[in-house]
Amino acid sequence: MSLLIDQASKVLACSLLEEHVPVRVLGDFIRFIRTSNPHGLFGLNYGPKFIYFVLPLVGIALVIYFAFKTKDRWLLVAYGMVLGGAIGNLVDRARLSSVIDFVDMGIGRIRWYTFNPADAFLLSGIIMLLGRMLLWPKKKSETMRTLT
Repeated sequence: MSLLIDQASKVLACSLLEEHVPVRVLGDFIRFIRTSNPHGLFGLNYGPKFIYFVLPLVGIALVIYFAFKTKDRWLLVAYGMVLGGAIGNLVDRARLSSVIDFVDMGIGRIRWYTFNPADAFLLSGIIMLLGRMLLWPKKKSETMRTLT
């Protein structure tokens, strides 16, 4: 589902938004501004282009491996979000040699990096995974699962 939402939103962004022209959504706090990011997270340059394919593919393989090892619904949702986000950005990179970003948040000149739904799904899934590990260690989560 996260992959579908990501790709559909990018199709809409490309058809409705001019590149580098901001459109206010929620005042100046949230704007849509279509950009292309040929680099990695936060626009960081990781080196040769093949790295931008290898890292996500390794991550995708690891997520699939761990997803098949769990029956925990919380973890499965988190893995699904991470997987959808990673594949969404990988599809862009394979198709366009860059990732389409269009969500711009901030106050005045203090702005976060422009991002897309795939980035949001990735980050949310990672936060869910970290939350599960830190707040509900394995023993406790297994106990909670048997109680429900």
